[in-house]
Amino acid sequence: MNQSQFAAALLNNKAPVPEGVVDPQGRPAGRRFDVYRNNVIVSLSKALAAAYPVVEKLVGPAFFGAMANVYVRANPPKTPLMIHYGAEFPNWVATFPPAASLPYLPDIARLERARRKTYHAADSQPADPALLGTLRDDELARARFHFLDAMHIVASPYPIFSIWKKNMEDPALILPKTGEIVLIARPVDDLEMRLITPQVATFLGHLLHTNLGDSLDKMDEDFDFASTLGGILSARLLTNITINPA
Repeated sequence: MNQSQFAAALLNNKAPVPEGVVDPQGRPAGRRFDVYRNNVIVSLSKALAAAYPVVEKLVGPAFFGAMANVYVRANPPKTPLMIHYGAEFPNWVATFPPAASLPYLPDIARLERARRKTYHAADSQPADPALLGTLRDDELARARFHFLDAMHIVASPYPIFSIWKKNMEDPALILPKTGEIVLIARPVDDLEMRLITPQVATFLGHLLHTNLGDSLDKMDEDFDFASTLGGILSARLLTNITINPA
């Protein structure tokens, strides 16, 4: 018996007790293995609930427990670090038929996953907003913006930020009937979430891959660059600005 066979047996309650699993007297330890197998499933299900608390609230503990049981058995941990467990859960939820009546659920899970990734991302030191003022006019178009590692954007046709906030902070909140795009960032210690417009999200996406001049060229004429730049600086998203060669 190897480790992979033992792990597979742990997550399959119909699998026989692996050979070599015996009690101190050398007898097959089926009952002990079943207890251990159940404890593993319960522990992984609890780790999943801790990672997706709003998903659990939306479907209720009983439904979430049953859903987690199915997920855990099909998705064993790939690393001993439990902070990474459940990375595939949002996409898996989208394929789970019993959850189909809640079409926003996968995006809520994606938001919660992005929050966890942002929280555990490498620390970065936000740049001084005055750095932008040190650039010469002929350098602006070639300026390359560098952003925090602890930053993610999640877009959805559903009001995912409002749903999250209603379940975690403000139960009286009235949900809008529109989709929302959420910027999640951790400039220093505290994780922050804010709504951004589709244009801002598009612009940030461009800035992640090219310089300021090329990013602006890809935007519509009505794009409010000054307001967007002010928001980037006030949110402390930048870590540095470099100048691409002419």
